[in-house]
Amino acid sequence: MDIGTAKPPASLLAVVPHHLVDILEPSQGFSAADFVRLADEAVQQISSRGAVPLVVGGAMFYARTLLYGLPETPPSDPDVRQALIAWVERDGLPAVYAELAAVDAETAGRLHINDRSRILRAMEVYWITGRPLSTFRPSPRAAGRDAVLFAVRRSRSDLNGRIDARVDQMMANGLADEVARLAASGFGAVAPGMASIGYAEFFDEDGRLRGREAHSAATALIKRNSYRFAKRQMTFARRLPVDTWLDLPSDKGAGDAVASIAAAAADVARSLQSGEPNP
Repeated sequence: MDIGTAKPPASLLAVVPHHLVDILEPSQGFSAADFVRLADEAVQQISSRGAVPLVVGGAMFYARTLLYGLPETPPSDPDVRQALIAWVERDGLPAVYAELAAVDAETAGRLHINDRSRILRAMEVYWITGRPLSTFRPSPRAAGRDAVLFAVRRSRSDLNGRIDARVDQMMANGLADEVARLAASGFGAVAPGMASIGYAEFFDEDGRLRGREAHSAATALIKRNSYRFAKRQMTFARRLPVDTWLDLPSDKGAGDAVASIAAAAADVARSLQSGEPNP
């Protein structure tokens, strides 16, 4: 899953150390708990070398979980889970998602309609406890988590325009062929990795891979779902204790964002070293 995930190219990975890349097969599930466990290990390894770990990405739920811990939800119940799976097989995942939206709109709002594993987990928690998953507060993390948060934001029109260009470039780079190769290798619509934006849109409601005649429609769906995802992520980000917001004008690209963050980080580092509060 290279193109649809915008994975850094091999040339960059060879120069700048990255962690938690190429660690799973698309058929494997990956929870927030898995992320926290592996991210903690990476942070400790990096810190032990005297370096500063950078946690980079757009998944705000995972960022919050790394900072504050996982919600204190009940363990999975095999009987409840089996009943939910039977429900999906009988009525389809959209029906379960619709019920989740009715009982827990907040959780449903941050999940993709094809995110089978998380939809089932949210409904499982509701069935077991009678409480929406969104009402469970994160458990406190162990003391000693020091982090400075930076967030980049753009105007909605600029962001959507950049999403359009990015999706068009992914299609030009062979995204449809990548999905077809993965499907041919046994990673179909039910594989957890294939439920993500950029992959799920190539399958129909019955889990069959759409033909080339549907690629234009898939492209439009990816763009639409990306707009919605970006909006949700910005809403989530505003709930985090961001130290520095960086507003980028429309003529500034990714390189400018990196430069802005580097400059802001340097200011924070100087203020921490001097003991003075960062403006």
